[in-house]
Amino acid sequence: MMRRYIRDQWFRLFRDSVCHSEGKAAIAESLRGLLHHHADAASALSNTESPYENIGTPISRTSAWGRPFVVVTGRFRSGSTLLWNLFRQADDVTAYYEPLNERRWFDRSRRSDFVDATHRGVTNYWQEYDGLEELAKYYREEWTHSRLFMDEHAWEPDLQRYIECLVASTHRTAVLQFNRIDFRLPWITRRFPDAKIVHIMRHPRDQWISTLGFMRSSGSPSFGPTDGNLSDFAPHDKYYLNTWVADLRYWFPFLDQATEHHPYRSYYLLWKLSYMFARMYADVSIRFEDLVSNPRSVLESMFDRLELSMPAWERLQGLIETPSMERWKAYASNDWFCEHESQCEYQLNEYLHTVRGEKFVGARRSGDVERVHAGILD
Repeated sequence: MMRRYIRDQWFRLFRDSVCHSEGKAAIAESLRGLLHHHADAASALSNTESPYENIGTPISRTSAWGRPFVVVTGRFRSGSTLLWNLFRQADDVTAYYEPLNERRWFDRSRRSDFVDATHRGVTNYWQEYDGLEELAKYYREEWTHSRLFMDEHAWEPDLQRYIECLVASTHRTAVLQFNRIDFRLPWITRRFPDAKIVHIMRHPRDQWISTLGFMRSSGSPSFGPTDGNLSDFAPHDKYYLNTWVADLRYWFPFLDQATEHHPYRSYYLLWKLSYMFARMYADVSIRFEDLVSNPRSVLESMFDRLELSMPAWERLQGLIETPSMERWKAYASNDWFCEHESQCEYQLNEYLHTVRGEKFVGARRSGDVERVHAGILD
């Protein structure tokens, strides 16, 4: 009886500890360097033939392997919804909006009818999901806030099947627009080698302003340039910045240092990391500024590279509106932004120097900062 009591108390203590950041950090530190050996083990176990007859064989099922589709990846407020809506106008495309969104578009009882007024020309996000209630078998809400980084060896069969079901549910080319896949691109490209990746980016300063929102009465930002650190930002955090930092800091420990400063530092680091992942994995990369200032040329080039038919221009031009650019200048000075960005670049380069070797040191000693920034992405 006493033994059972002690065991129950120990497991309760363990469960409580891993629910807190300190417990997660301790576990992550203990397992650092031990989590990738399963890939080597799997390669050694490649022979799956059975030594006996009449033993069950792998079950075959419909798969999206070998079937091309498009993945759109972008951070929140990058213009990704606009790009999705433009794809939506194509007759040979079925465009799915944010498949990992917590509103569960396939579930009529959960999705509500709210549409963001800033999404021009969008009346709903969910019509492509009607009739796809089967997706509920695979959908996991933890995908919105956990395991936001997945390397190519990650084991996530439900997510793979979820994506396969979306692709297989249409006879057209499926376009899946994500805001939560940028750090999972290694996994996506490994599991779906025929998928084409389209990346959309936006200038980080304007994107930061867009995530803040402005108070209608004063026109001032909801969180100013001197208002505190990441913890203070929590009541104003509309786009999950705290959530992303909390999950990704175990993979990118320099995110921890940024939390003691203005939240723009955490934001910028995630923006830059997202860009670096896209640079490595994307087939097409688009700047939001180019899309809204020269849309016809950008879209013609994109559809051509994806080997898709571009919709009639008349169907697209009414959806594109050029927003005010460089709104960041009303938020803080160029020097303020440069100081935060430079500190982030230094931390990022120091980290990459640690994991990649000595390449950074010589350039840093020479004072050639621009060359370092360019070379680090080579």
